[in-house]
Amino acid sequence: MQTSLAAWEIYDGEKEPGINAFYPLQITSSFFVKTAIQDTIQQIKSATPAEALTVIIYPGEQSLSNRKEDRQLGIPADVSVWN
Repeated sequence: MQTSLAAWEIYDGEKEPGINAFYPLQITSSFFVKTAIQDTIQQIKSATPAEALTVIIYPGEQSLSNRKEDRQLGIPADVSVWN
């Protein structure tokens, strides 16, 4: 069984560790986690957009889209910087 450390056991007070102190698969199944995430995204997406917005995105969705596009098309670069 995988063991976890508390956040105070990981953080040395200087550099943020960049890891989660919570691992959901220790307390539930991956099916439940996937379903909960998909349900949450669906709730967010079905909300009425505020003001003049036409689309609702969840946190990190634009980064995910950019990453997929960069993998397919390559990373965009300003040619003047590299010449």
